[in-house]
Amino acid sequence: MNGRCDLEAHRAVRSLWPTKTITWTDNISGNVKIRLFKGSTVAAIIAASTPSNGSFNWTVPMSLADGSNYKVEVRSLEDSSIRDRSDRSFTIRN
Repeated sequence: MNGRCDLEAHRAVRSLWPTKTITWTDNISGNVKIRLFKGSTVAAIIAASTPSNGSFNWTVPMSLADGSNYKVEVRSLEDSSIRDRSDRSFTIRN
């Protein structure tokens, strides 16, 4: 499967905006998985399977540790080589 996925920049601040819209562009016809990374470690599964329609509303959970070095990854469920991760890290804080 040839494809592409381009994730847009994101920031998350729970106390001011508890719901964030994750946006991306791709040519994936199936569903995608959205994961949150802290450094190189998966910190949370944001969506195990959601339609690849270019956006997902995510309520940032209070259970996530405050900190920086977070990134979001969107990846095709049909072909895990088709994915993109945030270009820049962002901070989650109360």
